[in-house]
Amino acid sequence: MKHHMYAIIFLLSGLLLFTSCSKSNDVNPAERPVISGVDLSVVEGNTDKPVYVNIRLSAPYAETVTVTINTADETAKAGEDFVAINDLQLTFEPGDIQQSVKVDLLGDDDFESDETFLLVLDNASNATLPGIPIRITIENDDQDTNFDIPQTGYVSPTSYAGMQLIWSNEFGNDENLKDHWTFEIGNGNSGWGNNELQYYREENTTTKDGFLVIEAKKENFAGRNYTSSRIITRENFNFTYGRVDIRAALPEGQGLWPALWMLGSNFASVGWPECG
Repeated sequence: MKHHMYAIIFLLSGLLLFTSCSKSNDVNPAERPVISGVDLSVVEGNTDKPVYVNIRLSAPYAETVTVTINTADETAKAGEDFVAINDLQLTFEPGDIQQSVKVDLLGDDDFESDETFLLVLDNASNATLPGIPIRITIENDDQDTNFDIPQTGYVSPTSYAGMQLIWSNEFGNDENLKDHWTFEIGNGNSGWGNNELQYYREENTTTKDGFLVIEAKKENFAGRNYTSSRIITRENFNFTYGRVDIRAALPEGQGLWPALWMLGSNFASVGWPECG
């Protein structure tokens, strides 16, 4: 009888020991917060700049949470478009719910397509990962200058008998352009426009190989679906009588209205057509 009692006591002691050990295991992974971030789009720009990507926990946690972050190339390349991040450890102290990761973008003035790269989250401690990287899109904001300038067509003589050249503009550089031209900015609704659909910007005008290039773009800006440029010489250059020669290649297409205007210098006070 006593032998049986010892066996029962030994069995109960073993069960108590097993139960005690099981309680010391880690928290159920299902109860841990999820680490995630939201895809981000940013305009490239011509100079280097930082952007900040928010990394969040799905809920506060009572213990410190860490995660390792690396960048991964897609169409955007480390060293060309952004500065690589290698094995950066991001730490959430108990109760924290959000941290930011700084990513340095490398700006340029070269036209290219929008490009993307990834922030990859790995090696999480006290949290779970969805397994989906964060995609960062670099939106190109440079103009495409890889187009052909027409080389055929009529060219005016450099001189005329009995006439003296008083001004010419060969568009050799931007400084020369702004010496004689002013950009009108806006949509023209204040009285100087003609119900155009575009918004006029300085950024749509460039000089290339001795030519002035005005580019009409289909893009959303300032409430309009198109942009272009409008430049004037008013208050920069005026003349009375004489001859004006303009050499220009004009685009063709429905809805396009390229124009070269001469207006009297008193246009602002008397309007057109009285100003001539």
